[in-house]
Amino acid sequence: MVEQNEWVFFRDIDWEDNKFNVFSVDTRDFHCGYRFEEDFSKIEKDYNKILKNKENFILSKSELIQLLERFYTTSGGKKDWRLFSLEGYGENWQLKYLRIWRNEFGFIVCDKDNFALNKEVLKKEVNKKYLH
Repeated sequence: MVEQNEWVFFRDIDWEDNKFNVFSVDTRDFHCGYRFEEDFSKIEKDYNKILKNKENFILSKSELIQLLERFYTTSGGKKDWRLFSLEGYGENWQLKYLRIWRNEFGFIVCDKDNFALNKEVLKKEVNKKYLH
């Protein structure tokens, strides 16, 4: 991938490009910005606890793509704008951006404040109350 002046639709992202390891998906339209970051301490959960509990926090590339596809299609597909949240999590724009960090084990999905979300949270149904 090359750096772009505008964010890129999530389906066009190369999730394994070594030049980038942090991705921000704007859930209003599912376009994505990306950068490289060495400091994983910005994740708002003890990173060592995440690594000790990998099976509950770290997704494979295929799991990540399936997750984003589910979020995108269930929340209405191609739209100019939506307020994305999950049932019981993320109202009030907490999921305006999905911050996705890639490490050597896979992908960690966080909310807009870089709070790591476990797989139980990510399995929740899309809240359709405030989508549009």
